[in-house]
Amino acid sequence: MLVTIPTCGESPHLGALVEACIEGGASVLVALNNANVDQEKFVYDQLNAVSPLHLSVLSYGEGLGLYEVWNECIKMCVGSAHTTGAILNDDIYIHPDSVAVIENSIKSGLSVVGWDAFTPVVESPVSNPRQVSGTYRTHGLAGFAFAFDPAKIPTFDTDYTWWYGDDDWVERVKYLGLPLFVEQECGVRHYPSTSQRARPWVMKHVEHDKSRFESKWGKK
Repeated sequence: MLVTIPTCGESPHLGALVEACIEGGASVLVALNNANVDQEKFVYDQLNAVSPLHLSVLSYGEGLGLYEVWNECIKMCVGSAHTTGAILNDDIYIHPDSVAVIENSIKSGLSVVGWDAFTPVVESPVSNPRQVSGTYRTHGLAGFAFAFDPAKIPTFDTDYTWWYGDDDWVERVKYLGLPLFVEQECGVRHYPSTSQRARPWVMKHVEHDKSRFESKWGKK
């Protein structure tokens, strides 16, 4: 599995997440976006404490929105030798053993599988997929912790600013006839996010993103 982690550099939990992914057997790509010098240094200081094996960092500079970076992550998965890709937020923790559980679910034919955002991290995850019909907002797939078959899934709609883009993606995945699952025994410990505090301007775009989503899919 190639795990991609988009980050702007604020999260103090990035190093632990990368370490867990590598321990679980994944290759990791950290996608650094819109970070200043201090933020870049903070990222590299964390990653220097992690074995560089199977770890790479790409910097996308300035000007790319959230979902543009997520699309770059998908492209990297499609262009890699890996048959399973993943996108994880930089402010979560997963158990290393969950990497193989999630990957095996994808390889068994499931198109999109998420770590369960409502289940605590367990010591010995086992495969227990549950099909869902929606995203985190409807107690389904969490937009900040999911894996996929790169050959099957669409890219994200970049007209969204910050919110609802993952919900829109899920709706389009369903429209293509690809079922969605969460692995109930593969939990996520979601630490307090730094994203909104670091980017208070994103709150200004909530209504725009909501209106766009509802114009396409109706109210959920």
